[in-house]
This record gives sequence, structure tokens and C-alpha cells, in this order.
Amino acid sequence: QNDSWAFMRASRYIASLQSTNTPFELFIPKGIYLVGLQSRRGEVLKNGELRVQAPSYEAYYAPILLDLTGVSNVKIYGEPGTVIKYRDGIKYGAFDAATEKKYQPDKMPFTNSYYAAAGGVFLLIHHSRNVEISNLELDGNLPGLNIGGNFGDLGIQLGHIGVYLSSQSENILLSKIHAHHFGLDGFHVRDKDTLDNSLKIMDFCRAEFNGRQGCSWTGGNNLYCFNSVFANTGQSRVSSAPGAGLDIEPESGGSSCTNGYFEQCAFYNNKQYALLATSTAKDRISRGHQFVKCAFIGNQSPALKSPGSPARFISCHFIGALVSPSGSLTEPLEFVACNFTDQADQLPQTYSKLAIPWKRPTLALTPPYCLIDLSWGKGSTLFQDCEFYFSQSVALMLDGGNSCILKNSILHFNYLKKFLDERSNIAFIHDCKLESNVWINQSTGPVKINSNGRTQSDGRNTLKGNSADLLWNGNKVKLNF
Repeated sequence: QNDSWAFMRASRYIASLQSTNTPFELFIPKGIYLVGLQSRRGEVLKNGELRVQAPSYEAYYAPILLDLTGVSNVKIYGEPGTVIKYRDGIKYGAFDAATEKKYQPDKMPFTNSYYAAAGGVFLLIHHSRNVEISNLELDGNLPGLNIGGNFGDLGIQLGHIGVYLSSQSENILLSKIHAHHFGLDGFHVRDKDTLDNSLKIMDFCRAEFNGRQGCSWTGGNNLYCFNSVFANTGQSRVSSAPGAGLDIEPESGGSSCTNGYFEQCAFYNNKQYALLATSTAKDRISRGHQFVKCAFIGNQSPALKSPGSPARFISCHFIGALVSPSGSLTEPLEFVACNFTDQADQLPQTYSKLAIPWKRPTLALTPPYCLIDLSWGKGSTLFQDCEFYFSQSVALMLDGGNSCILKNSILHFNYLKKFLDERSNIAFIHDCKLESNVWINQSTGPVKINSNGRTQSDGRNTLKGNSADLLWNGNKVKLNF
């Protein structure tokens, strides 16, 4: 059984309706639909009028199966139990087409397409508008793939994607789509759209156990995401860099990722970052993003890495380290009413009541060296009305010449004496403004903080807790400072 041909014929039929501007609906009943085609170099696959042939420069070629290019007013939907699954044995990675065997390059990076075997893209939405896709489970079947040698820079960087959205598509709704076990990404948004009124919406979607990213956002405007999960990236048979739940990373050549909005989403148990957001080149713009009531959990690696990428986090919860959380020199990275902790069991009870379709992670948290590390950031950062819990990691490194404001926040220190004795300082606060914060030390020993002359306090910081002292550059902190 191979249902690939049926989806390719559906693509052709939908495209044929566009000249008449006829709306189209396709219902896919519940059941398991097996898909996946690969043509070896020199081989032609035929099914009626359809042909699939690998180009001369690739070892194996896999076509797009449901191709929505240049379409409008299309609705495709399933129901609970509608599963589209890639067949066993699809080759993914570096292969020698002549011998059909795995090819392992001597060194990386390796990008010789003559050995490339991609798994293909199931759904492509390209230069389209008014498209709604819902109630589908897309299973890339990573456990059943024939895994070849590495390709790209790290891991296997070849196409095997659940949903790929590209090229000025607007008013797109993806609802209740579970994209899992794809070799590359569950979802990939690489749009060139800069229209203010266009929307790309993901609602109640899940991306799990994909090789490189749950979702890669490499270009576009107005990506909205609600009640969705991006988890377990790199935790199956393939793990490729960056290995994040969500990666916001504009591609080179003047692309941008702007005005993203994420509400009640969960990012956890990813091989690398829960969220990676970078904007390090002048022609790569990433700004205007908001995250509201989201949970970011860095089980094995940081919960967030965000150098030079202005965004705003409101009422979010972070378990694990934040690396380079800074905006630009003119636009800060803002955290408002957020919680930060280095303990895996400190997810607030309120999060269990949110409409997030996820389960509490079972893997133990690897305590980070430093919970909040601004030492690599060069932009500006604001923490306002936040709460911090420190017990297993160096608390703060607010350093590196960046501008940081810590305002109206509560900081809990609860360290064992052994942890404190092994470190000369538990926090480094340089080039920072401290405004009306509450410092609570319940440790079994003094907490030592190192600061510099450029750190300013408004005189309304308050010390609470009777367990031990707070030492600032070796001096005992007074009740108000």
C-alpha cells in the first residue's frame, strides 16, 4: 500500500481549480495512510500519468506529496484517528546510489548532494492564501527510516518535514496537527511576507521527536501560535543542530522574523534549547515577538538562548538556564511577571490549569552552571515584577557590557552550605540598575555577590530572611540598600 500517489493527484486537482477560483474542501477519514516515495538516481517511478524521477545530482529524491502552491480558499481536514505515516525503509542521510548503501563522510561539514537522500515534505503551502488544515497526525516514522551517514554541518540536514510554509503565504490556519518523528522539522515557516494584515496561525498543534526542530521559523511576519507543544526534539534516532523546540532564526539575504505571538505553549525535553531566537547580522531581523503564559523547560540544555533578539515574555515560566537573554541596543528583551527556577519540580500549580496539551516532564533537570547568564549579550534586558528561585546553580551573571534593569522582583536564595563554600561568588551583577527588589536568603550560609561601580541601586531594595547573610563585595547588606 502506498497512498502517496493519491495525495499527489489531489494536489493536481486542487491546482486545476484555481483558474476558476473555486473553493475546495477535502475530508480525510480516520485510518492509517502509508506514504513515502523515493526515486534512486537514474530511476523513474510511474503511476498512471504521474512520474517521479531523481535529478542527476542527488542519490535519492523524495517528492512533495501534498503540494498547495499558488492556491486559495482550500480546506483540508481529518478527524481523530486520521494518521498519515511514512513507510518503513525510506532512506534518510548520506547514501551511495550505486551500491544503495550508507555513506559515512570522512569529515563534517559534508554537503555533496551526489550522496543526498532526503525523506521529502508531506505538506507544502507555497505562495497561497486562505488555507485551513486541521485534525491530522503526520508521522514521519523516524524509527522506521533507513538512516544513512551524516549530511550538512551537524547530524543530518536534509529535507524530511511535516508541514512547510513558504513564500508570501497569508491567512493560513494550522489546527490540531501533530507532526512527529520527522528527520528534520515537524513544522517549517520560511516566508518572505511583510504584509501587516497577513496571518499564519497554529492552534493546538504538537511537534515532537523531530530530528532538528519542532518548528523552524526562518522568515515571515505575523506567526501566531496558541495552545501548542514543541518537545522532545532530537530524542529519537536523529539529532541535528540546533536541536530546539522552536528556532526563530532569519535566513541570510535580508529575510526577517517579525511580530510572532505565542500564548499558552509549552517547550520541553528538547536535545538543546527549548527556545532559540537569534538575530546576529544586520540583514537578519528578528523582533516584535510576544510570549504569554508559556512554559520553557531546559531539561538537558538551556531553556532559552536569545542574543540580540528583542521580544517580550509575559507571565511565562522558565525551568533551566537562560543564555544571552538580551535584545538590541535600542530595543530590550523584556521579562514581565515571569518565574525562573533551577528546580524541575517548581512548575506553578496554575500551569496545570492552562489549555496546554502536555504532560509534566519526567526527566530530571541537569542544573545549569548559571541560571541567568547575560555575559554573552550585548543588548539590553529588563526583568520586571519577576520571581527567581536559586538553589542548584550560580544565580546571576549580569555582565558583559550590556544594559540590564532588575525591577520590582523577588529573588529567593536557598543554597546548601557545601554549594556556597565551593564558590567564591554566587552572583555577578555588573552594569545593572536595581530598583525596588526583595532579596530573600534562606540558605545555610552567606550568599556572596560580586558587583562593579557601574551597578546602581535606587535605595529601595529590601533584604528578608533570617537564615544567613547577603554579602555584597564582601560587605554585609543592610536591611534596605
